[in-house]
Amino acid sequence: MFFIHNSLLNLGEITDILERDGNRSKRHYLTNLVRTKEDLDELYAFVKANDNARGSYASWVFTNVTDQKKERIVDYHNDLIEWLPNCKTNGILRSMIRSVAQYKAPEELETEWIDLCFQYLLKIDYEIAVKAHAMQVLHLYCKKYPELAPELKMVLEEGMELYSSGLKARGRNILKSLEKISQN
Repeated sequence: MFFIHNSLLNLGEITDILERDGNRSKRHYLTNLVRTKEDLDELYAFVKANDNARGSYASWVFTNVTDQKKERIVDYHNDLIEWLPNCKTNGILRSMIRSVAQYKAPEELETEWIDLCFQYLLKIDYEIAVKAHAMQVLHLYCKKYPELAPELKMVLEEGMELYSSGLKARGRNILKSLEKISQN
């Protein structure tokens, strides 16, 4: 059973809502139902238990809920860093890294987050959006730790020829910012 805001939805109903790939209105419906920390915890557990398309759709809902109150993602940072390296679904990776990138760089387990995001950038297996959000997380860390800027700069410059036009644009913007960080 999946409890949402004093409403009881069974797993079949959740699955039905989340399996409709093109039906964003159903996912928006779920987003509006997730109101408490307990609701968000249940949704997060559902994502983790479903490393597949259903989990991807649920992670989209999770990200949209945390977009409304960005500080909510902090409660999940430690678990995410342990769980994401084993996650195989690019849609889940994309949503969860996006959630992290939009708030601030996680303060606990910083080394693990930095290593994971560099891994996402360096391996060809990951979707463009996963790489773009990993770039953003690393960029946040470079603002905090300017000594990381040269390493990120080197990785971005070496990867430019392999990146899509959108990823190149993101990379160029981050490179400009890294120049400013390096000058300070």
